[in-house]
Amino acid sequence: MERVRAFDSVVQLHYENLEAARRKHPVKNGRFMVDSRPVREGKENHLHEGLLIAEIVNKEVAGDISRLQDLSKKLTVEGGTVSEFVYVGDGKEFSAYLREHKGDGAHILAGHYIATVHPAFVNNPPGIPSNFQISDYVPKDFVRYGNAEPINASDIKIIGARAYEGIILPVAVHNSMGIEMTTILLRATGYGDTGMGPIWEQTYRGTKRNFSFNTNPDNRAGYPAEYPEIVGVHRSYKRMPNEELRCVFSTDGNHYRPQVPLDNYESCLVPVPGLVPTLNGHGPNGRNGHNGTGKKHYVPELPILA
Repeated sequence: MERVRAFDSVVQLHYENLEAARRKHPVKNGRFMVDSRPVREGKENHLHEGLLIAEIVNKEVAGDISRLQDLSKKLTVEGGTVSEFVYVGDGKEFSAYLREHKGDGAHILAGHYIATVHPAFVNNPPGIPSNFQISDYVPKDFVRYGNAEPINASDIKIIGARAYEGIILPVAVHNSMGIEMTTILLRATGYGDTGMGPIWEQTYRGTKRNFSFNTNPDNRAGYPAEYPEIVGVHRSYKRMPNEELRCVFSTDGNHYRPQVPLDNYESCLVPVPGLVPTLNGHGPNGRNGHNGTGKKHYVPELPILA
């Protein structure tokens, strides 16, 4: 049976976050407005909750519930609790679990089994390198969408405890237990033009990929200025021979160009469903609808993440 694709499922959930935010808050010039003010980068956005999932990659560990329970307890803060592991057969069941446990601590996923740790994972697990620097494990644009300079001390201050856990856990677990862990972090901190938080995937080598929403900077499709296009942006990262973490692929060509081929990944650069009207009322696949403005708009398929 195919494993649960956690990153893909969280991307789909984030589309739901965006639609829910759009129903509750106005969008002005591509930015969500909360209390009549635009949500800015680095600020808690109150548009959706944060989420942290630690996924165990090793098959021999994922199939041993007793070992998973023991590992989870070691990674949970003192006095915290770990729920029983439950079976999730596919992405739909996995997403349903996340919706049901919305707001609860963090989650640990192993194969088709998932549990919730409460209130959080530890932020000082054994195995942290003595020379650990958070800036070595995240790219320049971790805190700000278009950042071209290395993150600095003020950036690190706004990363937050949950993000820190997501960055440090794969490193510490790999070093101390020889277990490969991937963490998926949905940040509740404004990122890019829209103010919606980004999704980050971390390994013991650092950031692997990112998904976020942003306003299309050059208005590619010719949409009127009063209806700026919001797009889903996917970026992948690779550690270079000089140890720098660099973006090697992005669907936002205005910021990055592909530098190495990306295996088996259908990237997404699509208008968000139901948000953007077209000039002629017809999308490229002929699917039409109304957005309350009296104009028809293109409703694209959600991105397929392989």
